[in-house]
Amino acid sequence: MSPVLNIQLARYIFDRHTFSKRKLMTKVLLPRTLDVSGIKYNLCAVQDHLGTSAHGGHYTADVMDWKTGMWYKFNDEEVTILGSRGPSSSFESEIDESGLIRPNCGRDKVVGSQDAYNLLYVQEEYLSEQCGVEMRSFIESETNTMDGEGCDGDNVLSTIKVQRNTRYEMELE
Repeated sequence: MSPVLNIQLARYIFDRHTFSKRKLMTKVLLPRTLDVSGIKYNLCAVQDHLGTSAHGGHYTADVMDWKTGMWYKFNDEEVTILGSRGPSSSFESEIDESGLIRPNCGRDKVVGSQDAYNLLYVQEEYLSEQCGVEMRSFIESETNTMDGEGCDGDNVLSTIKVQRNTRYEMELE
C-alpha cells in the first residue's frame, strides 16, 4: 500500500440549470488521522481554493513539517505559523458505536472547511521511519563534529530542541 494517500474532494459540479460549472460550498471536517484497512494515516497537508467561483479564486496550502509537527499556512510569498494544532478544520477523531467517525467531544468547536479540496495523508509508520532516518543522520553529524567524544541521547535531544526553538524564533521575525 502506498505511503501517501491523496484525497481530492469534488468541489466543482456542472449545474444543469445554469449550464455552467460552480463550486460547492459544503463544509467538510478533516480528520487528523484515518484508519484504512488497519493502516493509520496522518493528515500532512491541505490544499484550499478560496473564493466562491469555479472559474477563479486563490489557492493556499496548510502543510505540516513532519520532523517538528509544526503546521504552516502558505499563501503566495506569505508563510504563517499555525502551530502544532494544524488547520482549524481538522480534528482528532474517534469512532462512535455505529462505526462513524466523529470529532472528540469537549474539544474546541470545529466548524469545517468550505475551501479544502485536496488532502494529503501519510502512513504513520512511514513518517516514523523517516523521522528515524533523520535522527540517525543527525546523530552521525553530531558525532562527527564532537571530535570523537561520542554522542549521548540527551545531548541529541537537547540540541534538536535548541535548533527547533532557534528556527521557530527566526520564522516569527
